[in-house]
Amino acid sequence: MISIVNWGGGVQSTAIMFLVMERHPTLMRVLPDDMEMPTEFYFADTGDEPEAVYAHVGKMRPLLKEGGIDLIEVKRHKEWPLSSHILERAESGTRGISMIPMFVETGTTPSPIRRGCTQDYKVKPIERAIKESYGKQPIYQWFGISADESQRMKISQKSYRTFWYPLIQMGWKRDHCIDYLKAKGVESPRSACYFCPFHSPLEWKRIGGSERHKAAKFEKEIHDAFETHGSVCGLKGMPYLHRSMQPLDAIDFDSQMDLFYEPMDDECFGVCGV
Repeated sequence: MISIVNWGGGVQSTAIMFLVMERHPTLMRVLPDDMEMPTEFYFADTGDEPEAVYAHVGKMRPLLKEGGIDLIEVKRHKEWPLSSHILERAESGTRGISMIPMFVETGTTPSPIRRGCTQDYKVKPIERAIKESYGKQPIYQWFGISADESQRMKISQKSYRTFWYPLIQMGWKRDHCIDYLKAKGVESPRSACYFCPFHSPLEWKRIGGSERHKAAKFEKEIHDAFETHGSVCGLKGMPYLHRSMQPLDAIDFDSQMDLFYEPMDDECFGVCGV
């Protein structure tokens, strides 16, 4: 059966890329008998990936080609990144935003709002591309979720589609992937939009510089829209990118104590952060 890979350009999916190209023995041992090795990797570009992700994708593209793998890049809008979509809707006071999981106060606890970003800018573009190529032909769809993130696994709701998790089958955790790539001289970034509220404090520290400034500017524009209209996407409370409910540019990340909290573990679609 044909198989394709959801490729985010991050640590786990890059590890899968090399595992496939070298026909790694551990991978080969866990392959189902009816599964063909994948020759197509699908990368969904929100238009707002960090610079490090775009640079990494650029480096990996020729390696994929040499390995006989097609990198298929898909977008919801060619000239309309996720951030522009959010701001246009926010500034016009329009509902129906493909919102990101910003934090709002619910009682005394900040909670992330329901998001549409992953579904609209990652899942649906890949689904559309797969449907155009294969229709209802049975295929395996690989995801780069590692063994330490097994709670993110999902079962396909389509009878002709089987979700498959090679790293979980292999028993590999994220650290295994990092060590494997390091041995090859490869360092992969975290795959997530530069303003993603699921960044851990450690990730916000890593981003730093111009991209964190850009994220703070994006947040301020949302706040300005909220003050103008009294809400954003129907929210009654001001939304924030960080769960401390402070503007991003007011946070001292050097004083954060919970640097190893990983909110990305709550990302259940399996297409972000990998």
